[in-house]
Amino acid sequence: MSPEVVNRKLAFITTYLKDIKPYEAISFEEFMKKHYEIERLIELLLLSASDIIFHLILERGEPASTSYRAAFLRAGEMGIISS
Repeated sequence: MSPEVVNRKLAFITTYLKDIKPYEAISFEEFMKKHYEIERLIELLLLSASDIIFHLILERGEPASTSYRAAFLRAGEMGIISS
């Protein structure tokens, strides 16, 4: 993955975090009205971060992870992200 692609994905993550921020303090009722929007933002965050994590793990010669969870756990073990 080129540095440009990583930077683009990090820019997406920054945008998604800004977009989800207004939902931080909403009520449960409001959350239920907007849950598809919130769920989609979380999905986009996870996919963008996972793309980077999968790449960094493979770049270090480790086998490909079998799930998002496994990838993030392995990235923590490897010191790529904090545990």
